[in-house]
Parts: sequence; structure tokens; C-alpha cells
Amino acid sequence: MSTKGLMNQKQWIAHDEAADKSAALIKKINGSLVAIPIILSLVIGIVVGQLVVLPIVGLVIGVVLQRAVVSSSHSAFAEVVDAPLASESAHARVFNVVDGLCVVSGDQRPTLVLLDTTYPVAVAAVDAHGDNVIGVSQQFVNVMTRVETEAVMAHLLWRLRVGHARLVAYLDGLHRVLSVVGLGGVAQKFVTQALGSELLTIADIAACQATRFPPAAVSALEKCEQSTGSFACGAGDILSFALPTDHGGSTTSVLKVRNLSISRPLLQERIAILKEM
Repeated sequence: MSTKGLMNQKQWIAHDEAADKSAALIKKINGSLVAIPIILSLVIGIVVGQLVVLPIVGLVIGVVLQRAVVSSSHSAFAEVVDAPLASESAHARVFNVVDGLCVVSGDQRPTLVLLDTTYPVAVAAVDAHGDNVIGVSQQFVNVMTRVETEAVMAHLLWRLRVGHARLVAYLDGLHRVLSVVGLGGVAQKFVTQALGSELLTIADIAACQATRFPPAAVSALEKCEQSTGSFACGAGDILSFALPTDHGGSTTSVLKVRNLSISRPLLQERIAILKEM
């Protein structure tokens, strides 16, 4: 699909458009984790004549798997949520921008933390309680203007609002658990289906709709493109506004996170789309 075609299809994005999809996918996988062991145990039970005991065993296995995935998902964003809190005085611009956006959208202000990297990083996450977190680096605070900060925060808040952070945490937990029993490839299929590269572009457009000023998002992306440095924060990389690996001359890059592969559009591609708005 051309960049212009994607833009035209996403000119208006309802804020809850992806929320239902994210929650529905988590619910679907949760149900499958319980149902599949029961069905397999029932089939085996029919063969060996154990129609009561084996389905119960399957139920227990399914419930254990489900709880293990949920438990594992709680630490998906540990590298972000364990970072030190940002300062309301030293990082007042970020706090003020986030507060203003939250007033308009009705969101609760996420916890703001400071990440240790020389790259202008901004990332969305959730903690073990499911509460929203946004992490920024000092370099981000230093190089972004107020309108650029607003564009980036609008991007991250939209991804939090529609449930992407909770979905990423869940899929990360699913991959960890299934990898133990040699089924990591199954989790990768869910990741590929649920976390397509177009989500970053859609979030960019949603942010521009919120701020009504696409040039700010373009400028923020251009500053990231001109920046150097390294950064890695586990599952947080998936929900980063921009990464050093997003630079290049093609259209997409492949991000590796704990053996999961996620496709991301490169910064030049995102910039080109926003310049069409």
C-alpha cells in the first residue's frame, strides 16, 4: 500500500478503534490457552478411556499456562518502569504538555520516568499493576521544542489509550512462557499479526489529529533521524517513538526483542507520510 493510500484510509481514527482489538486479542489468547489443553486431553481421554481425569488435567494445565503468561507479562517493561522518576521542576515542559493533552483527552496522567541514554528516546509502557508509564531521556528533553514534545506525547498517549502497551506486555509474557515449551514460534505469529508496522504510522496520524499541527511531528522525527546513540529497553523498544535502528534508506526495519521480530517503518517513511497531511 502506498504511503498516500495509508494516509487517506486513516484520515480519521477513533480513539477506541484499536482498544477493542487489543483487548479482544488478549481475551482470545487467554481462552485458547485454557481450551486447547482441555481439547487435547479430551481427545486423548477418548482414546485411552479416561474421559474424566484427563480433561481435568488439561484444565489445570491451561489455567497454569494462562496465569504464567499474565505473571510474566508484569515484568515486560521492567527496564522502563524501574527507571528513576522524572522531576516536575527539571522536566516541567514534559509534565505540562502531558497534563494539557490529558485534560483534553480525559486520560489520567501517566507516571513519567527518565531513561539513561544519549538518544532522544520517548517510550510508552505499563507497570505490573497495569498503570501507564511514559519514559523520556534527558536528551529528548534537551532537543525537543514544546510543540515537538506535544506531538511525541500525543503519539505515546494514543498508543496507551488504545491498549497497545498492555497488548505488548501480554505478548511478551506469552512468548516467554511458550518458549519454555518450545512454542515460541506460535507467539511470534500472534506478534506479527497484532503489531504490524502500520501501527506507528497510525499513531503518528492520530497525534497530528490531536495537536492539529503535523509539522511538529515531522520536526520531531527529523531530529531523531539526525541523532546518534544506542538504546535498548526490552519490550519498551516496541513502543518507542523512534529508535536508532529506525534510520536507513529503505522503508522498514526489523526490531529484535527477546527473540521476537517486529517490523517498524523507517523514519524517512513516516516523515514522508506526515508531509502529505
